Amino acid sequence: MKLRPEALSPDGFIIDQRKTDNISFGGVTSDKNGCGWIACCNLLRALGRDPDPEEIVRRLEKTLLFHGYLGLHLFALVWELRRNQHIPLNFAVRPFHAQQLCETAPAGIILYRSGRWNHFAAFRREEDGKLRFFGAVPGQDTAPVSMAEFYWDHVKFPLALTITVK
Repeated sequence: MKLRPEALSPDGFIIDQRKTDNISFGGVTSDKNGCGWIACCNLLRALGRDPDPEEIVRRLEKTLLFHGYLGLHLFALVWELRRNQHIPLNFAVRPFHAQQLCETAPAGIILYRSGRWNHFAAFRREEDGKLRFFGAVPGQDTAPVSMAEFYWDHVKFPLALTITVK
């Protein structure tokens, strides 16, 4: 598997899902439903690891329902992070609780309604305490924001699932 350079930020995070149309994920290509495995890779990179995207895609592909037309199932992502990557996790559904978890967590993933579709995006806490999100805005390496600002700008349904690293 070859990630296109234009899909990556200068520091190696996958920030443009649209540029992953050369990577299959189940019965469709990753530009359509690859946000789950992309968020997983970005989370691992945010934690200082060097993930192998091909290995993660192949492992997560085995868990897809309906050949991946519905995207990655949340429980498959949690299983990958806990069992295969050995990452302890916390979960929040309400914005206030998510903000609290993000104040101490080094990184995480948010599953939210981005309009017509659900979307996974990884984030990393920066030195100033704000969060840098990867893949939330296709092709843009966005400036760090608070979780409240992210909710205001991107989350189209009041509840979103935030997964943070303990």
